[in-house]
This record gives sequence, C-alpha cells and structure tokens, in this order.
Amino acid sequence: MSSLAPQTTSLLKLKVVLDLDETLVHARIAGQAGISQFGNVPATDDAARKVSADTIEIRLRTENEELVTVNRRPGLEEFLTLSAKKFKLYAFTASESFYAHPLLDALDPARKYFGTRRFSRDSCTQIGEGRYTKDLTNIALSEEKQEESNQTVTVEDIWFQRTVLVDNNPFSFVPQPQNGIPVVSWYQNPNDVALHKVYQFLEQLEPMSDVRPFLDTTFHVENTLNKFAEMHGSEVFRPV
Repeated sequence: MSSLAPQTTSLLKLKVVLDLDETLVHARIAGQAGISQFGNVPATDDAARKVSADTIEIRLRTENEELVTVNRRPGLEEFLTLSAKKFKLYAFTASESFYAHPLLDALDPARKYFGTRRFSRDSCTQIGEGRYTKDLTNIALSEEKQEESNQTVTVEDIWFQRTVLVDNNPFSFVPQPQNGIPVVSWYQNPNDVALHKVYQFLEQLEPMSDVRPFLDTTFHVENTLNKFAEMHGSEVFRPV
C-alpha cells in the first residue's frame, strides 16, 4: 500500500487551492448580464484571447462563436505573484474543463502560478442541481499516481494539515469543512480588497503545523454546514 504521508518532519509548503469564478474572476458571455455556466459550450483548440489590464476575452468555437468576457478580481496579479512564491497553488473550479483550461491559459500563460495543477468539474461531486463539492482527496491522489498493479493509494491525515481551499461557495467545503477559507463572491466591485486580505490571512497560517483548528474556530464552516443539513435534511449533501 502506497501512502501520501510526507517523508520529513519539517513543515511542508502550505497548499492553497483556489476557486476561479466569483473568487478570482467573474465571467459572462458578452452581451449577457448573468453568470455563464458554460455547460453547453463545446471545446475549442485555439481559443482567441485578448488580454487587457483587468479583462480577458475568450472567443469559443461555438455555433454563435460566443465571446466570454472575464473580469479579474482587483489585486489578482499581485495576489498570485506573491502567493506562488510562498505557497503551492492549485486551481479547482466546478466549471467545465473546456472553459477552465483556456481561462487558465490566459491567466497563467507561462504556468508559473499553477503549473499543471488544474482541476475542474470532473474532479467534483454533484450533490444537487448546480451544486458541487470539492474533495481535496482528489488533489492528493493526483500527486501520487497509482502503479500499473492497481496498488491502493491512501491519503494520510497529515496531508490535509497544510492544505486550504479558498472558495466563495460553501457547498465546495462539504468533504473537508475544516480546510475551508470562505471568501465573499465578487462580480464587479472595483474597490474590492478581498484577495489582499486572503493573502494576509494565508501568511498567518504559514507557521502552523495543522491549520484546521484555527480555520474551524475562525470560520465555523462545519458548524454552518451542519445547521444547513438540520434545516434541509442530511440528503441535501448526498451525491446525485
């Protein structure tokens, strides 16, 4: 049996898993006011991209050649630059990969922030209409590929001690609520400073051997989710 337990007693680099939509960026199909789900948009090999100071435009190869306009959250570039120097970054979105990958190619063309650490809807678990959870175990397992003998890979608890998920959707935290850092959803406020505050908070976590007790007492995510289940029934978190 293979294990993902670290081979050293020194602190591992803090692993920071970042949601995309409404956490780092806000996307919409040009000309539409709402949030685009991209559920029926086919993939494109060569998405045409135009990058400006705070906007990315991705033209997808669809029947109507939709132009996806993506606005960066204020301070995004600085946040990613500083965070990548101190932490190990991952992108984890509930959006489809054919939208997520072109977006990440535009946000991180040199792959200096996320590298190949990209996870999308196929790594999520659906628990309701439009609701997806993000199991951090899937990231851990991806970092140690199973051998051809189909040897079982286990994830030791210590792996989660230095891992956080930054997300605006509370349902994302269901598998590991004590690893969650909730962030307010962002759409267009030009004066938003959430990413600056998130970075400062991450710096506080850096010396902690296990970040979960501090996150739990700070955000009470697990307690909030339990109360939601009490009101709506435990099946609300059941995979569909």
